[in-house]
Amino acid sequence: MPGKEAYDEYMAIRQSNWRNQVTRESLEKMREFDPVSMIHMMSPMALLLIPVEKDSFFPLDLVKALYEKAREPKAISALPIKHFEAYSEPWLSRAANEAINWFRQHL
Repeated sequence: MPGKEAYDEYMAIRQSNWRNQVTRESLEKMREFDPVSMIHMMSPMALLLIPVEKDSFFPLDLVKALYEKAREPKAISALPIKHFEAYSEPWLSRAANEAINWFRQHL
């Protein structure tokens, strides 16, 4: 992920054997991955999106546009935080609990 925010976060959690590099194969796979163009076809599979409002990598307006293309059953619940804050408490538990409730209802 590009940018200072991502770099700072990854540097803070890096392991001793971690290197800040990406393989060509990984880049190729990332370019091939396109869930957006087919999202309307996943129905009736339940879709829950838990984006964050202050995300510099996946802007909320783009996530909302994707959500609008999806069919029911679907739900969206945005958290008022930055991208990497979702991986720590209390936000991690809040997102996990929303997902657990959603899965209990739809699995």
